[in-house]
Amino acid sequence: MMKKLLVKSWLVIPVILLISGCTGALSPEKIIVEVENPMNVSRTDEIVGLDWNLLISEMPSLKPGYVLVKDEGSDGELISQCVDNNGDGNVDELIFHSDFEPGAKRSFVVLTTKDSVPAREKKVHAMFVPQRLDDFAWENDRIAFRMYGPALQHTDDPKVKLTSSGIDVWCKKVRYPVLEKWYSPEYGSYHEDKGEGMDFYKVGTTRGGGGTAVWRNGKMHVSENFVDWKILANGPLRLVFELKYAPWQADELRVSETKRVTLDAGSQLNRFDIFLHWEGDAADVEMAAGLPIMLHETGVPTLNPEKGWLSFWEESEQYGDLGTAILMDPQYVSDMIATDDHYLVTTKAKKNEPVRYYAGAGWVPSGDFDNRDEWEDYLDCFAAKLDSRLIVTVRDH
Repeated sequence: MMKKLLVKSWLVIPVILLISGCTGALSPEKIIVEVENPMNVSRTDEIVGLDWNLLISEMPSLKPGYVLVKDEGSDGELISQCVDNNGDGNVDELIFHSDFEPGAKRSFVVLTTKDSVPAREKKVHAMFVPQRLDDFAWENDRIAFRMYGPALQHTDDPKVKLTSSGIDVWCKKVRYPVLEKWYSPEYGSYHEDKGEGMDFYKVGTTRGGGGTAVWRNGKMHVSENFVDWKILANGPLRLVFELKYAPWQADELRVSETKRVTLDAGSQLNRFDIFLHWEGDAADVEMAAGLPIMLHETGVPTLNPEKGWLSFWEESEQYGDLGTAILMDPQYVSDMIATDDHYLVTTKAKKNEPVRYYAGAGWVPSGDFDNRDEWEDYLDCFAAKLDSRLIVTVRDH
């Protein structure tokens, strides 16, 4: 007898097919996990997610902090992480990192340990930065971002004061974490490239790299800076955090927002789960995620509603070309709109139900992309992977 879970929606965890063989009364000492890539393209730096409840139904001795993942037939340990994706205090997934050739099937071993597993090298990092006027910053091994907190909005220094819920993009050339170093007083200015990358993206009061707004009566209505934060997971492979925004006015509606952000190692794109709350009887509101039109350089927009993504490619001789993008399940896209200063993806948000989309950036000097075509190929492939998840089979021998 086989237990099978099959979900075909973008509103689920990274692996959407999990098949588990029943084990009987005795708890096995290990579980074999077979992972198949159903696509005819390579999947590098892929996060494999295993449903924790299904795993412990097969091996009840599993517990967070005492679990290892290895390639079958090898003693080499893979970096893994037990993740609580929603902050309810319960583990949702065991995730690990690997590569998969086109159509390949690979086997891995999940086993318990007597001693707690030591901390592994982190490929992601999220941090609140009170010394920089309440920034919240996060990164993986490809790219970095930040958002602005209350102290920046309320400072008495007019030179730095800023009210903005836009997403700032920080560009990296290295695979290791840089935020702690870049924020240190000894580092100097992170607006200068000292060999690791820099912050040159001018987010200002725009939506930046995929920030949100309420789209109402042909106008964006945006929040102020976040007022509270909470880190739910912080590596080594996945970070998850939430930012809360105080209510703001969108015409006659009073709206507030909780923004849950997830970033995995190896990904250029964050996953955003947006919870909007509003007063009144309206069943839904139109929500937008946006990319600004950067008028100081030459920019190329690409709108691809069929595949659910919108990209803005900014050419810069001074800093290097930068692509930003928003990606959403096409069935939930209401429209893609060009305003005077933004390109927007709009969708219907229902009260207290999450809206999910992906947004991020890719920088040519990072070495991951040479040009706009390669960036847009990445977006095509990212969307295709969401529609064609890894196939995971779990057995006890």
